[in-house]
Amino acid sequence: MPDVNTAETWLDSFSDSGTGFVPYERLNLGSYLVNSVSSTFCVKIKSNSMSSIGLLDGDILIVDKSIEPVNNFTAIIKTNDEYAIKRISKYENKLYLIPENADHKRIEITSTMNISICGVVTSVIRKLYK
Repeated sequence: MPDVNTAETWLDSFSDSGTGFVPYERLNLGSYLVNSVSSTFCVKIKSNSMSSIGLLDGDILIVDKSIEPVNNFTAIIKTNDEYAIKRISKYENKLYLIPENADHKRIEITSTMNISICGVVTSVIRKLYK
């Protein structure tokens, strides 16, 4: 597959000067988006809490539970039987769940919270036209 970071290579490999776009090779979305089939799942967003980074209500997220989250990764978290999409951030030796929408507040993770990380968001799928 062509290097997607090089626009000219990408366009040249898919274009045909006479007829427009034709596939250079078949794109398998499963292998492109999923690194580990056994640890990957999908979720559909039903919230706008992460809209400022482009994760919108109705988007489908690809989530890998085998990836260890690090500072500022976006993850699916579970708190008290509720699921949410948040960025996990460490600041001054404290951990926070950060929404990416000004209408929502950050949440400090404390030892009294029943919280677990379900997986790290690796990709997003969005239909542009329904």
